[in-house]
Amino acid sequence: MGADGALTPVPGSPFSVGKTILSLAVDSHGGFVYATAETNPYFFNGVFAYSIGSNGSLTLITGSPFKTGHEPFGITVDQNGKFVYVCNSMSNNVWGYHIESTGGLRRISGDPFAVGSSASFIALDPTGSFAYVSASSGLKIESVAQNGALTLIGHTKVGRPNSLAVDPTGKFLYVADDATNSLAAYSIDSSGSLTPLPNSRFATGSSPFGVVVDRTGTFVYVTNYGDNSVSGYRIGSNGGLSQLSGSPFAAGTNPYRLTVAP
Repeated sequence: MGADGALTPVPGSPFSVGKTILSLAVDSHGGFVYATAETNPYFFNGVFAYSIGSNGSLTLITGSPFKTGHEPFGITVDQNGKFVYVCNSMSNNVWGYHIESTGGLRRISGDPFAVGSSASFIALDPTGSFAYVSASSGLKIESVAQNGALTLIGHTKVGRPNSLAVDPTGKFLYVADDATNSLAAYSIDSSGSLTPLPNSRFATGSSPFGVVVDRTGTFVYVTNYGDNSVSGYRIGSNGGLSQLSGSPFAAGTNPYRLTVAP
């Protein structure tokens, strides 16, 4: 990533992992990558874990893939590198895992956590206190216990939410809305509740899907599945967005997700 937020390919990428990757997340220390992936044409039931080499190469971790629910999709890692969460769209729930020192996964006591129909993506605030899950009925707001367990505490309507991301300050949440080809923006209060920002709908390309905020809280990026591009935005002091120069950036065919290295 350039200083102005523009994107350029990393030498040697893309890296082959031998599966159809649906969603991925990098742990906060940059040591591991976790991905939900297609294991055959009809079942999506594994979390693939990789260690990251000094040159950026990936090595499959022993025990991978790790079992999850039916048709896992969105995946995230908490900021402390302790937990992994996976949305299972056909099981209508979230599975949670402790991250072992090797990068392997061990399930959290009490999971799976019910989150409603077609759970797709999950994002956590920087403190690890709240989780936000996109489902067919909108956004589910969850409190996160010290052991990683989730408890439903609220709900916010969104047209057709896809991926979502919280900024590093924990003040703002950004959600790709496929129903309106826009990025919805919300402020987050101390209880985890969401309030739409003024003029909160920011235009994207066709069928916005993946969303990521860079680690400095300066930029937001959105993959546009329908027109093979990535939209980039600068975050204002009030959480509002302005398009980056050169945005949207050309991408491969039907881009799903993206991530920013720590």
